[in-house]
Amino acid sequence: MRNLPVVRRHRDWRCLVIANPTCDLDENEQEALQLEKWFLQRGFRCRLLCGASATKEAVVAELLEEWEIIHFSGHVDPDSGSLVLNDGMLSPLAIQPLLRGSPIAFINGCESASVEMLTESIIRGGVQAVIG
Repeated sequence: MRNLPVVRRHRDWRCLVIANPTCDLDENEQEALQLEKWFLQRGFRCRLLCGASATKEAVVAELLEEWEIIHFSGHVDPDSGSLVLNDGMLSPLAIQPLLRGSPIAFINGCESASVEMLTESIIRGGVQAVIG
C-alpha cells in the first residue's frame, strides 16, 4: 500500500490539549503536562488549556484553529453530552461547527464514549475519528 501525503495548510503537526477545566481531577494536570511534553518532543506544536484557562471563550477560540489532534480530559455531562469547562459547558451542537480540518479527537471523560450526541456531533464536525 502506498503512503499518501497528508495535506495541511501549515507545516507543523499541531495538538490541542484541554485538561482539568473544573480543577477537581487529581493528577489530571500532571498527566496533561506529560502529554504536552511527549508531543513537543516529537515535533508537534502544542497548545495546553488547563484548569482556569480552559474557559468557553478560550476553548472556542482554539477549536476554530486547525489541529491534527484534539485531546480533552475532564468531565462530560452525561445528560447533555456537553464538555464541562471552567466557566460552563460547551454543547455538542456548539462544538460541531467549530472544528476545522480533519483532526483525531480524544475525549477522556467518564462515559464519554457512550454519550452518542457528543461523538456524533464531533464526527459530523469533520474529525477522522473519536476515541472516548
